[in-house]
Amino acid sequence: MAPSQPLLFLVTGSRGAGKTTFCASLAHAARETGWQIAGMLSRPVFENTKRVAIEAEDLRTGEKRQLAVQSETPTPGTKSWAFDDSAIEWGNQVLQSSTPCDLLIVDELGPLEFNRGEGWQMGIQAVDSKDYAIAVVVIRPELLGEALLRWGDANLVEIDTPEESAHKARVLSEQLF
Repeated sequence: MAPSQPLLFLVTGSRGAGKTTFCASLAHAARETGWQIAGMLSRPVFENTKRVAIEAEDLRTGEKRQLAVQSETPTPGTKSWAFDDSAIEWGNQVLQSSTPCDLLIVDELGPLEFNRGEGWQMGIQAVDSKDYAIAVVVIRPELLGEALLRWGDANLVEIDTPEESAHKARVLSEQLF
């Protein structure tokens, strides 16, 4: 059942803790109950055990694009990722048209968005619109303070391990959907 007022959840945790898995699990559970899902997932791409790229997925259509690759010449503001400008533009178009919806997921808003005013700015605008029943936004721990200043009414979900991620997604899904 949809809440009477929009709910916002900020999901945070270290790299590899399971934040994207948490979001994908929530999307799956919501979709199974007939909710309209929109937004973006940023899935890691591995070669053997090394993370080599990031793939963005439009949650409404399932379309995927390579968003970034590991690089020795990273995009300014990032440590080791070279972002594809056309994939960022595509992601912004997806995010701009993602509301209204029942469940909005933005995985993730990071240094490009908060520190440089670049990246998925339409993700920030979609969250600000409150034109959803529930929004789930992945935020790195080092940017959590800034995100909480912007969205002071947000609920915080901290994830430490992939196992904890699965458990928290299951519990929250049961409460929300």
